[in-house]
Amino acid sequence: MKNYLDFLKLKRQVPLEGLKDLSRFAATEGIVLLKNEDALPLSNKINVFGRIQLDYYKSGTGSGGLVNVSCVTSIIEALKESPYVTINETLLSVYQDWQKDHPFNAGLGRWATEPWSQTEMALSEEVLLQAQAFSNQAVIIIGRTAGEDKDNTLDQGSYYLSEFEEQMLEKVSNAFAKTTVVLNVGNPIDMSFLDKYQISACLYVWHGGEEGGRAVSDVLTGVYTPSGKLPMTIAKKIEDHYAHKNFGNAKENYYEEDIYVGYRYFETFNQKAVRFPFGSGLSYSRFEYEVKKADVDNFSFEVDVKNLGPFKAKEIVFIFIEAPNGLLGKPTLTLVGFQKTPLLDVNQTERLYFEFNKYDFASYDELGLTGFPSSYVLEKGIYHIHISKNIRDVIKTYSFNSIENECIFKAKEALRPVKSYNRLKAVFENGIRVPKLEKTPVRTIDLDKRILEQLGVTHENTCIQKRTLFDVYQKRVTLEAFISQLSDEELAQLTRGEGMSGPKVTPGTASAFGGVSEGLKHYGFPIACCADGPSGIRMDSGFLATSLPNGTLLAASFNETLVEALYYALGLELRNYNIDVLLGPGINIQRHPLCGRNFEYFSEDPFVTGHIAKSVIRGLKKAGVSGTLKHLAANNQESFRTKVDSVVSERALREIYLRGFEIAIKEGKAQSIMTAYNPVNGIWSASNYDLNTTIIRDEFGFKGIIMTDWWASMNDENETESMSNTKAMIRAQNDLYMVTTDATLNSNNDNTLESLKNQTLMRAQLQKVGKNIAQFLTETDAFRRLYGLEFTPLKTHFYLPYLDSVKINGKHLDTFDPKIGHYVLDVKNHFTVDFKASKGDLVTLKKSANSVLLTVFNHREQNTYLFTNIKREIAIDNQDYGILDNDKLIFISDDPKDHAKLQFDKLLYLNDQISINDTQIKLDKDGIVSFGLEVKSYGKYIFEFEISSPDDRLAQIPFSVLVDKMYKSTITTHGTLGNKQTVNPFILLEEGKHLCSFKAHKSGLMIHSILVSKHP
Repeated sequence: MKNYLDFLKLKRQVPLEGLKDLSRFAATEGIVLLKNEDALPLSNKINVFGRIQLDYYKSGTGSGGLVNVSCVTSIIEALKESPYVTINETLLSVYQDWQKDHPFNAGLGRWATEPWSQTEMALSEEVLLQAQAFSNQAVIIIGRTAGEDKDNTLDQGSYYLSEFEEQMLEKVSNAFAKTTVVLNVGNPIDMSFLDKYQISACLYVWHGGEEGGRAVSDVLTGVYTPSGKLPMTIAKKIEDHYAHKNFGNAKENYYEEDIYVGYRYFETFNQKAVRFPFGSGLSYSRFEYEVKKADVDNFSFEVDVKNLGPFKAKEIVFIFIEAPNGLLGKPTLTLVGFQKTPLLDVNQTERLYFEFNKYDFASYDELGLTGFPSSYVLEKGIYHIHISKNIRDVIKTYSFNSIENECIFKAKEALRPVKSYNRLKAVFENGIRVPKLEKTPVRTIDLDKRILEQLGVTHENTCIQKRTLFDVYQKRVTLEAFISQLSDEELAQLTRGEGMSGPKVTPGTASAFGGVSEGLKHYGFPIACCADGPSGIRMDSGFLATSLPNGTLLAASFNETLVEALYYALGLELRNYNIDVLLGPGINIQRHPLCGRNFEYFSEDPFVTGHIAKSVIRGLKKAGVSGTLKHLAANNQESFRTKVDSVVSERALREIYLRGFEIAIKEGKAQSIMTAYNPVNGIWSASNYDLNTTIIRDEFGFKGIIMTDWWASMNDENETESMSNTKAMIRAQNDLYMVTTDATLNSNNDNTLESLKNQTLMRAQLQKVGKNIAQFLTETDAFRRLYGLEFTPLKTHFYLPYLDSVKINGKHLDTFDPKIGHYVLDVKNHFTVDFKASKGDLVTLKKSANSVLLTVFNHREQNTYLFTNIKREIAIDNQDYGILDNDKLIFISDDPKDHAKLQFDKLLYLNDQISINDTQIKLDKDGIVSFGLEVKSYGKYIFEFEISSPDDRLAQIPFSVLVDKMYKSTITTHGTLGNKQTVNPFILLEEGKHLCSFKAHKSGLMIHSILVSKHP
């Protein structure tokens, strides 16, 4: 079988062809079916209710979701094209007419102002009667969003259903024999509606990216059998989560639940509070399981899974450890393994192989209760190994006895809180585990002494001649000797990233770092580029990219091979745009259901988190780019995320919140990490030595770069945090400050050089982070581009079947491409499709008057090709930018001393999203304002904008500069709390007359003045 990924080819500055189809395939695998009383799969006539059928949420909000795409396939569009069902067009037209007066509400166009949900249409008796006459099947679609800077809330229309949603569920479920609820959400919402209404089926379809609507249709109609399972526990009530009483705190967030997060809490103490256990998920098929090998001594197992039918299907098997409670106290169950079958034909069997080791389920002993302080320990007692369908449904159990306490790994005390608090612990009473509270151990080590003991050696300059980074790559000079040449000033510049939307890299991306100054360029440093985000490339410049399924959906697939293949393809798309580092995956733990960024994160379980993250990192790396694990660490709420101190025990940090990072570093060989905004146990993450160095670098063996989150704060212990305290950052081996406007001019006024002078920072510490950055850069695509080095991608083996050729009405379809799965044809109804497939592949055909769906199966995977004559409406940007007017031209001199002011009374064009007076231009989302420039000579010109915004510093407000309607640069400003600031992008201008326009991508920016001068 040919590797499907061989079809994917690099092509500069366009989305990768085939990635959205691969993304759609991935989206089908993470959809979780939680209830099905003979309602699914759908067939024949169906009624679709809910305005989200038209307004599918492809992702959450913020940096993890803002991907520009050509179009988003809605669920109703996909169902209309499906040959398996006929939708109620009259009902659809009612929603379409209503939507004209109730358009999608995108909020104020400013950062994090989007509502969590959309207004729902009230259902009249007339509408219900028409739908009942059409068929007895109803589908209700409900949507939610949240994201960066925007937690979910305990309000109607967020965690709870809105009043109109409740009315819709009540009326529809009473009116139809079969009602299916589809939840297009980022994370679980209140599901008490299952107790109140007659719901036949219910699915979590999450956020599936731009083609997620097709994935939903394919699963609803049985083209794909649902195979996702919950990577979290769904409780009956939000208050049942132990973390609930601390979630959202503004100053300090005490992690009182300790290691008892998610199923570790519910299965140990409160099983009755669970509505759907961890690992729940139904199929349209049935399976038979047989353990073929059980080598308990070596933790090696083989399990046969047979598909009993009646559908082709995949199945997931889990392994949980039930450990003795011992002196340390433990959760009842801990996940140590999972595997997913390929797509099994009816009566086909697949063998799954499992291996794990003692470290996978050892407990961390802080105080030495077992005789081993600061160590991972296997306590003595009886252990049970449960091979399971989910956390409650056990296939078979094996046991072993550990005769004595065994030290698995000796660590060192690190990251303990400085003040004690009560934490949860399981103790045995009357033969069962019960919750008790105990005091959390506090720090005993001298942190300043530890930092000084690990100071390192200052490298003196021993280079006889100037050496470049390419010399290091060719092993003509050591990294230490190379870095010794750099002056203090150059080393300081190396620690500064530039952005957002810096002009030195791909327009609209998050950061440039490396060779950001002329001096660093002379030493051969390339300029590397970072871009958001984990579910697709965010580029504020307007460049299009591919929107992928969200993190939770991918974790719900439990398919590491698929995730690796998907991110290999995304890695190629990154290279299409000369982007070297993806700012993802997000791997914070889903501690509480209301966290706004849960949609980016994978799971409540660190083992799942680490293994899905490992697959993301491996896929990107094989394509030639890097992924960035974020946010280190304990960033589990968006409210007050820059201030709230995460007060966590050392044990909980190690076993829960850092475990995913550990797996991705050790097994995925991650090379890039981003620290969080929040402090951990009193020290801000970006400057936390024990976090960044003691554990991540020294214990986990991390060799790459660590960067701050954008405009993060740092502090020295017991001192106030500051965005300028890079001395504390460098001491902790957080290498890069993200971001400054100008690294050469030290526009952020950081204290690196000042601290070297007063010896609160040593040159050895600065050289250490310089080496980290330099070594990382030698492995980037930016380095290869600079020096003309070849790179051969190491493709994941992913054998998705495909068609070789297609004929429509007897004629070859010239536009057919094996990696493209959707075709809109200019043909009449009831057209014919002929095809050629690989020998041995099975192809089925399903047709309607308007569509033909071909399904290709190679006994391991399935792929689909849809041919339809149903046209989609795709929005086209036909915005006006004005025309040149010689009477209003503003002359731009070629003398750098002359600064031309763009007078606001000489505007050539402005649209309705712009308001203006003599002193300022106010830009709302999609606002355009244009001037006419007469440029004397070709060259680089400085555009000096004096701007302000009422938003806070973390609000990102991009706008673009266009010359003659062509994008030249995108500047991402941030909130200024009303204070005036200056940004100075460079733009290349040709001699002559030009239409110069400024276009807002978000609302909330005021421009007070614009000066233009030639760069000296």
